[in-house]
Amino acid sequence: MKHIDSYALINMAEKIKDSECKEWINYLNSTAKIREDITQNDLTEVSKLFLALKRLSEQKRLHSINVKCQYEFSKEYGMVMCVSLSMLAEHGIISSCEGDMLNTVSMIILNYLSKNIVTYGDVIHHE
Repeated sequence: MKHIDSYALINMAEKIKDSECKEWINYLNSTAKIREDITQNDLTEVSKLFLALKRLSEQKRLHSINVKCQYEFSKEYGMVMCVSLSMLAEHGIISSCEGDMLNTVSMIILNYLSKNIVTYGDVIHHE
C-alpha cells in the first residue's frame, strides 16, 4: 500500500498538455453520451486526471487505486473523479473512491475470480 497525496495527483494532471488529451476526449465521445452542458474544458480536465492516474499507476506499479474525492477534488479542485476512475478501470486498474478499502478488496477478489473488469456504482440519491 502506498499513500499519495491528492495534491501530487493534481500536480501531475496540471502538467499534462491539452494536446495529449485529444485521444481520450475522442474515446469519451465515442463510448459515452455526453450531455450538452459538458464543455470541452471539462473533457480535457477529465482526460488529464485519467492520464495522471494511469501514469501514477504505471510508475508505482499499482494494480488498484483509491482516490479521496471529497473534498479535495469535488469542492476545492472543482472536478469529481468518477469518469477518470471509470476510464482507469477500463484499462485494467481496479479503482475506487473515498479510500473505500472494503470495496477495493471486494473488487480485487471479483476481478481475480471473473477475469473481467469490475465496476461499482456509488448511488447517492435513491428514488
